[in-house]
Amino acid sequence: MQKLLIGAAAATLAIGLGQAAMAQPKAMVAVFEDVSPVLNYDGPNSSSPATQMGIVQLMEPLVYYKDLGIQANGARTYDFNNFDGRLAESWTYDAATTTWTFKLRRNVKGCGGTTFNADDVIYSMARAKSSSGATAVATFLANVASIQDFRLGLGGWDAAFRSFQRNNVPQDLIQVPGVTPPQVARLYGQDIKTRQALATATADKVISALNLTGPTANETAQKMIDAAKTTQNEPKRNLSALGDEVKKIDDYTVQIKQDAPNRLLLPVFTIFALLIFDKEGMEKNATADDPWSHTYANNVGVASFGPYCLERWEKDKQMIFTANPDYYRGKADIDRVVVQKQPQGAQRMAVLRAGQAQLTEALTPKEFDSLQNVRGLKVTSVDANASSALWMNWSVKPWDNVDVRKAVAYAIPYDQVLKDVYFGKAKKHNGMFTSFFPGYHEIKEGVYTYDPAKAKEHLAKAGYPGGRGLEQFPVAFQLSYPVERENILLPYATILKTALEDVGFPIKLNPMPMAQFTDREITKKDLEFFLLDFSKSIGLDGGYAVQLLYHSLPAGISNYTRYNNPEVDQIYRTRVKNEVDEAKRNAGLADIQKILYRDVAIAPITETNLQFAHSDKLTGVGFHAEQAVRFYDMRLAR
Repeated sequence: MQKLLIGAAAATLAIGLGQAAMAQPKAMVAVFEDVSPVLNYDGPNSSSPATQMGIVQLMEPLVYYKDLGIQANGARTYDFNNFDGRLAESWTYDAATTTWTFKLRRNVKGCGGTTFNADDVIYSMARAKSSSGATAVATFLANVASIQDFRLGLGGWDAAFRSFQRNNVPQDLIQVPGVTPPQVARLYGQDIKTRQALATATADKVISALNLTGPTANETAQKMIDAAKTTQNEPKRNLSALGDEVKKIDDYTVQIKQDAPNRLLLPVFTIFALLIFDKEGMEKNATADDPWSHTYANNVGVASFGPYCLERWEKDKQMIFTANPDYYRGKADIDRVVVQKQPQGAQRMAVLRAGQAQLTEALTPKEFDSLQNVRGLKVTSVDANASSALWMNWSVKPWDNVDVRKAVAYAIPYDQVLKDVYFGKAKKHNGMFTSFFPGYHEIKEGVYTYDPAKAKEHLAKAGYPGGRGLEQFPVAFQLSYPVERENILLPYATILKTALEDVGFPIKLNPMPMAQFTDREITKKDLEFFLLDFSKSIGLDGGYAVQLLYHSLPAGISNYTRYNNPEVDQIYRTRVKNEVDEAKRNAGLADIQKILYRDVAIAPITETNLQFAHSDKLTGVGFHAEQAVRFYDMRLAR
């Protein structure tokens, strides 16, 4: 009997200990290349993967792609052609008025205890239209989706135009066919007499008065006159203010009007730069000089309704996230996540191997390969939207010469890159954006392959036989890349340097800090020659990718090479952006991709898989458009 009592007591103790263990909060450490430099999606460094990683833990979208759950391989997957409601519970579309009506979710609470309603959506869209941050990413996204009056030709032009002025870009580069020029935007802010005078002016007088130059000068002048005629009696208005294009119907209903049919409206609301702010939380941190709380979001935090709250943020060191106990989809499985900065891949591997962290990313393919059979660890590899390419700035010599660009394309040793850089976790890219995007067209004729003889032929045709004469452009052949990614990009760049030198290019490697690289790449767009292995279109659609990367500036907000082909702009505008017939739209996209490839708008090299190394107790990692992990997706076994 005594033994039975002892056994029962032991069993009770074991159950109690087990229950106590289950009650302990789950914690995880992730070691990444960087932590968020800002949490402001319209701020500086908004394109930084680390920035986007922080934002998506803390903020929440109106809609998101349909969650298919955790698969047999342990990865969470999504259906990128269908959508689930998030802050929006449901929606309808009226084709006759191109108006979307969103029914919003009730009883949603943010980290500060505030309750979500339509005012938060209105605030977020008004902030987007203000174009008041260092970048205008949200304005761009709304424009891509044809939300009425979110035009780069209206409110967003002011920020774009200031950026161009700061960087001394010739004015004729910003006269984009089909988009109202910045001078027209200024008309709306002028008094009625100015507009009335302009309405009666001739094109020659306008060209002379404003010193318009370039091939579009006459067209620009006429657009200004036409705009003045239609607005000459309108009162002065603030172009950056939200009108009734986004309208509150009641506390839990909003309407969004498009100026034309466009399939990208739901996709853009999944992207990090149109996530929804907590109006009350943001306005508490506003000032007279900073009404949209950019300083707060750049340096302190961000108020929203996401699955995690920000416990601590030490720039260049760590971020700590704690699960939002009131999150409407249910509290996260992992209660606390510490993200630590460790730029060196070897150190991230060591911490993971030692069991001091449960997740890392951005290792080299060789490093990932070395972890495949390590006990207690797992490497998950998924298809993704990233690619690697060489980018050449069209606005500087000799990159303005198509034969010089073609010489580069034929000099790239594609198979060597696949073998020695990616260890089989990539494929040669014969296209201009990700192959699983709607509208993708694989190039099958005139494909660039490793052919040094052809490379030399094109150099000679360009007037530089054997590379003679290229020495007069020393800056143009400085191959730049971010030093933080040197673990993969140094060997990659070295392979390219050797191959390009073999055909006559005088290449110098030019690593630079990520902050400097992204400032020059994204804001100034003055890098002349650079290697990217993390370039991606975060709108999972061919039309989005074309406007983002290849439309002439400023509509092509990520047109880092200053590519400018009026034929591409024309096809996009008339046959793609607002085309509702999918077959016709895809035909337009195919024609654009053929032109881009022929022009060597960039020199595509690989499409790459997205890989993660993690504890074998962790499941739920997977692909998202920003390639930023969602800790809410994950499950951590004890």
